[in-house]
Formats: sequence, structure tokens, C-alpha cells
Amino acid sequence: PDGAHILFQGVDVWRTGGEASPDWWVAPVAEGKDTGKAVKTGALDSIKRSGLPTIYAPGGWYRDKVVFSARDDSARFLLAIPLSARTWQVHGPPEALTFGTGVEGYPSPSPSGAIAFTSYKNEINIWSRSIDESGWVKGKEPRKLTTGQAYKTNGSMNIDGTRLVFVLGHRPGTNVWIRDLVSGREASLTIDAKDKCSTAISPDGIRVVWSVCGPGPETMFMATINPDLSASIPEKVCDDCGRVVDWSRAGDSILFVDHSNPVRIGILTLSSGARTMIA
Repeated sequence: PDGAHILFQGVDVWRTGGEASPDWWVAPVAEGKDTGKAVKTGALDSIKRSGLPTIYAPGGWYRDKVVFSARDDSARFLLAIPLSARTWQVHGPPEALTFGTGVEGYPSPSPSGAIAFTSYKNEINIWSRSIDESGWVKGKEPRKLTTGQAYKTNGSMNIDGTRLVFVLGHRPGTNVWIRDLVSGREASLTIDAKDKCSTAISPDGIRVVWSVCGPGPETMFMATINPDLSASIPEKVCDDCGRVVDWSRAGDSILFVDHSNPVRIGILTLSSGARTMIA
């Protein structure tokens, strides 16, 4: 803050013995006997010990601390770590300054104590467009079918357009949800810890099928949707079919893609469990 030193992130490439790792350093600005002598703060090691896997460059001094941003498994937020102005060594764990309600970064603290930073929010929702009998898009405006800041992907709608199933969330922790497009009600159809990669609803809107992500076998499950939008106990319909793509119009078979190399396309017949590879 007094302009006498510069804090920066760097790597000691002249280090001997072992691989050099990045850290935050402090170097004097004025020429003199200490010119060119940078002091390693030990900040990055201290922050990593707190369990934060991704740490961004320091944003500057905030009173007797250095403010920065970091990311855990769910969010990016601002933190501050105490740094001695006498020894330039870290002397305490980092403390969170924000909650990570958005993607927060690039902090710039001011002498008054206020901190300017960026914050933005991502959302992926499912939209629809109407098409005519020839397959051409009708109208100019798409319809937004889901809302909110979670990731919603792999949408599948029943034939009369009243029910929508989709995969919600980031890996790890994706599950299958359903939305009643008439009432606007939403409910979770799966609540276990296994990641779901794809899902599809039957043409009549009564059954839903989904695939569990790899690595390893990608198992396919099916459940019946109850009137209250809850699901029956899932039934395994294929040990390793790959990822669900769609139901047949008659509702008696399921199109899927497996995870071979090259990828193959197949049809699963529900009555017999037979698989037929078609491409």
C-alpha cells in the first residue's frame, strides 16, 4: 500500500533440486542493497492446505492482508490471507470475504477498505421452438421452459408437450428432474450420488429412462412417473448400453449411443432386452 514493494506471482526457475512450484513473492521497488531480492511468502502452500484446488493471482493488499479469489468444487469467491509487512510471510489461514453466489474474481482493494471485484452468473436452461408439418421453425420467439441458475441439459418432452425431463447440475452430482409444463411444478426423479448423463421421457409421459455416466459400464435405468411427479423404484433395463438418446414413437424401444471407439448407435427393445446395433 505504501508503494515500496511489489507483490507478484512467480516461479523460481533457478531453484536446484526438485521441481519449482509457483508462489507469491514480494520485491522492493527502490534501488539499494536489497535490489532484486524477492522474498517467498509461502501463501500458495498455505492456501492449498485449506483445501482450495484452484487459486488465482493476488489482487492486492487489503489492510494487513492480501485479497485474492479461489475456487472450490462448487463456487469461485473472494478471500483474504494475513501477510506480515515486516517479514513478508503468511501468518494465518485464508478467510472468506464473499459467499460465491456468483463467479467472483479480479479483486482490487482501495485504501479506504472497499474492494472492487467482478461477479457474473452462468445459467443453462432449456428452450423450445415450434415447427410446422414440414419441419420448418414457426414464429420468431423461442419459449423458455426452465429457469434458474443451475445447469439444465439433455431435455426430453413427451408427445403432447406437458412434461419435460432433464439432467440438472454439474458433475459430480447430476440428477434427473421433471417439470410439469402446465402447472410449472418441478421435482427430482433421482436423488442418489451417481452422475446421470442423459435422460428421455416416454411419448405418453408415464415412464422415464436415464443413463449413469462412466467411466466403466454406463447402466440404464427406468422408472414410472406418479401423478405427484415422484418416481417409482428404478428398474435396471441395461447393464452397459451407453447413453439414452430417445424413445420410439410406440414407446417399446429406446435409441442409445454406446461408448466404444468409434461410437455406435443401437436400439434396445424393452420387452426382450435385446440390443440391435444400427450404425
